[in-house]
Amino acid sequence: MSKVAYPRPAGAPAGRGPKRVTAGRTDGAAQETPAGPYPLTGRWPLVGRDAETARFAEVLADRWSQGFVVCGPRGSGKSRLVEEFLAAAVAQGYQTVRAATSEAASTVPFGAVAHLLPPDVHPANPVAGFVSVSRALAGTRDRLVVLVDDLDLLDQASVVLMRQLMDVGLIFVIGAIRAGGPASEAVEALPWDAGVHRADLAELGGDAVEDLLRAVLGGPAGRRTLHELFTLSGGNALYLRELVLGALRAGALTSDGTLWELTGDAWRAAASQDPAGDAWRGSAVSRDPAGDVWPVTPRLAELVGARLAAAGEPARPLLEALALCGTLGPLDLAASPRHLIELEQAGLIRASGEGRRVSLTLAHPLYAAVLRARTPLIRRRATLLGQAERIEAHGARRTGDARRAAAWRLAATGTAGADLLLRAAEEACRAGAHTEALGLLAEVPAAERTNAFRLLYGEALLESGRGDEAEAVLAGLREPATDEERRIALRLRARNLFRAGAGTDEALRLNGEALARVPRGAGRDLLLADRAAILTMSGRPAEAVALLDSLPPRAPRDGEATGWLWAATAKATGLALLGRTREAWTLAAAVSASETASGEVVAERTRLTRIRHPAAAALTPLTPLVLAAAEDGRLAEARTLAARGTESLGAGHATGPAARVAGSAAGPGADLGARIGTGHAMWAAAGRARVEWLSGRVASARRWYAEAAALARARGHVRPMRLILSGLCASAAVLGDTEAAQAALDELQAYPATPLFVGEDLLGEAWLAAALGHLAEARTILTAAAAAARDAGRPSAEAMLLTDVARLGGARQVSGRLTELAEVCDGALTEARARLASALAANDPDRLTEAAGTLADMGADLMAAEAATTAAAAWRRDGSPRQAAAATARAMDLRAGCEGAVTPLLATGHETVPLTARERDVALLAAGGVPSKDIARTLVLSVRTVDNHLQKVYTKLGVTTRRDLALVLGGYQKT
Repeated sequence: MSKVAYPRPAGAPAGRGPKRVTAGRTDGAAQETPAGPYPLTGRWPLVGRDAETARFAEVLADRWSQGFVVCGPRGSGKSRLVEEFLAAAVAQGYQTVRAATSEAASTVPFGAVAHLLPPDVHPANPVAGFVSVSRALAGTRDRLVVLVDDLDLLDQASVVLMRQLMDVGLIFVIGAIRAGGPASEAVEALPWDAGVHRADLAELGGDAVEDLLRAVLGGPAGRRTLHELFTLSGGNALYLRELVLGALRAGALTSDGTLWELTGDAWRAAASQDPAGDAWRGSAVSRDPAGDVWPVTPRLAELVGARLAAAGEPARPLLEALALCGTLGPLDLAASPRHLIELEQAGLIRASGEGRRVSLTLAHPLYAAVLRARTPLIRRRATLLGQAERIEAHGARRTGDARRAAAWRLAATGTAGADLLLRAAEEACRAGAHTEALGLLAEVPAAERTNAFRLLYGEALLESGRGDEAEAVLAGLREPATDEERRIALRLRARNLFRAGAGTDEALRLNGEALARVPRGAGRDLLLADRAAILTMSGRPAEAVALLDSLPPRAPRDGEATGWLWAATAKATGLALLGRTREAWTLAAAVSASETASGEVVAERTRLTRIRHPAAAALTPLTPLVLAAAEDGRLAEARTLAARGTESLGAGHATGPAARVAGSAAGPGADLGARIGTGHAMWAAAGRARVEWLSGRVASARRWYAEAAALARARGHVRPMRLILSGLCASAAVLGDTEAAQAALDELQAYPATPLFVGEDLLGEAWLAAALGHLAEARTILTAAAAAARDAGRPSAEAMLLTDVARLGGARQVSGRLTELAEVCDGALTEARARLASALAANDPDRLTEAAGTLADMGADLMAAEAATTAAAAWRRDGSPRQAAAATARAMDLRAGCEGAVTPLLATGHETVPLTARERDVALLAAGGVPSKDIARTLVLSVRTVDNHLQKVYTKLGVTTRRDLALVLGGYQKT
């Protein structure tokens, strides 16, 4: 049978499931290139320069203006921008020419403009030259627009002539100047105080880098990849281009059909190697502590090398030390203050201060990559060893000292002391660098592998997604083991087994054993929080809330607050899932306000090290805040909270320093996002995706579901995969990409069902059926899913699923139950859903308009657009064209924020007379070109009945053919 799909939005990549796509290969097979509209090796699109472009247009239109000059560092996009200016001038009908500036031409009179001058112009007589050129330009209607890239390389004769022609209004100059160097004679000669305007370019910001990569690659890049590229390039467009090209050619940047991601780095590659089959040696540390993730192309090496060469040979040892070691203090470098000042003024190093401490780094990350590649091995090892000895001589007391010293020693000599390695691994775990911790621990001699070592190693394995190995290590503590060591091991094992999808009963048994060893105190509170989290994530939130019923509403002041933090987080999450939105918000806000609400997990002292202890199910204080805000209809606030959680995925790349400071403003959850560890990143991404889905920002939802899926796969999170992949399937389906939706659904089938997400994990299957035109099947799936959610005691999930039944033509069947749920759930969103279903069931334009307004105020733009679209059809039916026009305009405004979403209610918005549910099913299939015989087989009807329904549809919609029907119903197409 033919399939019908919503149209794919322009520029959206086709879904490819788990297949990885690179610029040069697809899993080693046939070559395939990115689907971007711009060739990778050609001119890249201009982004992030709208303000400069608009200003240029104003200046060019001003007859008194004489020129527009762009100033910026090399690679900032000056040449690309002035080319855009020149194209804009051509589009407006101006005659344009280019000067040919170069180092060689700068020594020759008129060298840059000789090809533009009349034959009789001679360098020895500039006055005669001016007269000749003026005569040639006198007959032109408008000023001649002259592009002078590298304006500072213009020769003196050309400068004099250019200034004369500008003064008499015969030419308009577009120029580019490299910032940072001394002003040339050409630059000084420009009439800056008269009619020449200047624009100073900064490097591209994070948002501009994201937009540029999306345009070039044909799809979005993952947050981690964006952060890596933004950090390495520093926003320099030239460097960014070379980094992307190098990664694509090396196969290090690939797409799964939705996101482009970096596929591996030095640490992860080392962690995956196990040549001897020995678990302890399976994570051999990279010998280069600053191993480069991104391939450096020869062109990039030349660009950066030329910049570094300006420092001279005496500066090389200092620059190499910073390249190898990262951040150092002035006392760590054998250099005079004057020398350091000169390098800082030259833009090669950067100094920053915190209190009395001054730190020095290279001014650009790529300087380090090129310097490391060019540093001889013996000098490299001597530098690293010398810096490690210097830190150790001062006691290695500062945060990160042990981690740096251990890495430098391993890179220099291949060995380091056991105590140093353990301290370094502890620091790495606290920073979320678990793969690095595994590499450090792999170097600990066998005789030094105590139980403290095993606990830290087991945690690092667990957080790296190697659950089976973690269980083997944690279950094998050496005797005699202390009660504290056993309790920590049991807690880690419970977390590990639960995360990997093992039975809830086994995880609860291990948790119970640990509880039996702790009669009171913060340790017991942590274990109770674990138990509540396990119950919540196992679909038993009511039991979790009951377990913590005696939890005080505020954190205690006796120093035992960490246990309360995680217990309160688990309880608030359970309350949100039970539809007790206001209680959940109040408790979660108290967690946020607590001085201990730092997202930092409690550390418990053992003989040699510390073990970090987040909640068993990786809940964070932001989780219940996001859930509660969303269910209360405060979707904009929920998005802001969720964004704070997802900042850890890209280290705030897209917001920049100023926005990150602004993000620390007061309010619930204001400072939690920046402190959430990488172990919570998957849940943060999933929460962000759910908010975007509820808001109707379907493309954003798809992107965040893809992020969450990638993180879950990487870290071995089994339980949330069905929920995440269901959301990915649903968002792709609503965007019309049924191929990608089917790929997500196929992958979903491989994961076990999880009680917590019962019902919601069928959302994707239902919306895919709807996208294929099978609305009756979609309603059946959603109805069964809602029943399962009801049996599981999840009223908010039931309400969401029943609302989708209403949106797909079953409003009359579900409006009553939704009204009941609005009484059970105290969140405003459930009440708005109930009103929408009731209005759809009655097809009442006044109530539909009211529902659209309520949903729009909440930020649920897609449901609001559907309500407004349906209201417009109802107003037309009632003969009220003015109201219909107003509702249509409102619907169009709302759809603009839905990122290309297409749903049946939007597609049937042109109905003048309402279709019945059966007529809509038949119409959507027929619009996609499905023959009547196949429609009859799908809907279990006779062919005659199908044809009768079609005739009624034609009459109601005022069409006579299936082709016209397809146009009226929103442009369905065959797949």
